[in-house]
Amino acid sequence: MYKRSLKIALPSSSFLPSIGGAEVGLHNICLKLIKKGHIPFVITSYSHYKKLKIMNLALPYKVISLPPKISIIFEKNYKLGFFFFNIFYGFLQKKYQFDFWHATFGYPIGVSVINYCLKKEIPHLVRCVGEDIQIEEKISYDYRINKRIDNLLKKNYVKSDCMIAVSNSVKNEFLKIGVKKKNIKLISNGVDLDRMKRFNKLHPEKKKKVYL
Repeated sequence: MYKRSLKIALPSSSFLPSIGGAEVGLHNICLKLIKKGHIPFVITSYSHYKKLKIMNLALPYKVISLPPKISIIFEKNYKLGFFFFNIFYGFLQKKYQFDFWHATFGYPIGVSVINYCLKKEIPHLVRCVGEDIQIEEKISYDYRINKRIDNLLKKNYVKSDCMIAVSNSVKNEFLKIGVKKKNIKLISNGVDLDRMKRFNKLHPEKKKKVYL
């Protein structure tokens, strides 16, 4: 347990009820933060927030909606998008007094958090999930195939306090675009071992399948 609870902002382009590695991983991070005595706040798109409200899904942490269509505005005009993101983030920072910002997805959330936190001198990190840093042109995988987005990501990623790489291949991409090695942390996607153990006790006949 830490000496005091930290208020942590966790903005993400996507979240529950969408089911994917980034979404489930972020939920698990929140649960672990709560277990350690901290207070997480997920900040996500209006569409995901609305779906959660309709489902009336009970979560042990607060979920905050981004302004509707703010990501669309950002994609159309970066300067205007940064302006609106900064206003909204500033409102949340004043209201909740976050100690740390943890962004999931480098685009557009990650770059907006870097831009805001550097101006306000707030510690932060950005966790890229694949398509926001890696390139595979044969299958049109990655935002960086778009040169305009590529330039934006390169310009901002190198400024960040901390970039999280989930694999060595992601780490290498960070290095290629100029992110300093000291600012890169290699942290693979985690596995909830307690949940797996509980599953194995309830379904011993499926134990082998769980670990494959």
